[in-house]
Amino acid sequence: MNRLKKDILLSSIVILLVACGGKSENRKIQEATAVHLAFMDRYDSLYHTLIDEKERIDSNLQGIESGDSRRTAYESMQRSIDKSLSLLNGWESAVVGVPGLKREHHHHGEEDHHHNNEDEILRSMSDAEILELQKAYSVKLDELTKEITSLLDAIKQYDAH
Repeated sequence: MNRLKKDILLSSIVILLVACGGKSENRKIQEATAVHLAFMDRYDSLYHTLIDEKERIDSNLQGIESGDSRRTAYESMQRSIDKSLSLLNGWESAVVGVPGLKREHHHHGEEDHHHNNEDEILRSMSDAEILELQKAYSVKLDELTKEITSLLDAIKQYDAH
């Protein structure tokens, strides 16, 4: 599914959630849910873009002999992508969800992680604080996205030469 269709589908789901929500549901929690779902979708897209690029670079390395300057460049790109994946996984593992939203484990690292104290954290927060926390996660992901996009742009420029 292309990005536009995903965005339309996500927007439709959010509108449906807001429209169908009972009067007892808090608007701040509904907004926090929408923010959370949107940034997790962006996370998944960014993560898979990095994985695809890593696989492409791995494939390119297969035909390059040791000592070739292109090999050194591609190995450096691999390390940068690995670092970016590590940063993304660290960000994701720190994310605390939203009450009532089933936690989907987006973590793509080799080790499984658990959010043992997530419920405790959420119980200690007001709905407004939960919304602000979700917005802060979104801002941090935006910052990571800018860094990773710069890396991917540099890789494309190298390949264009």
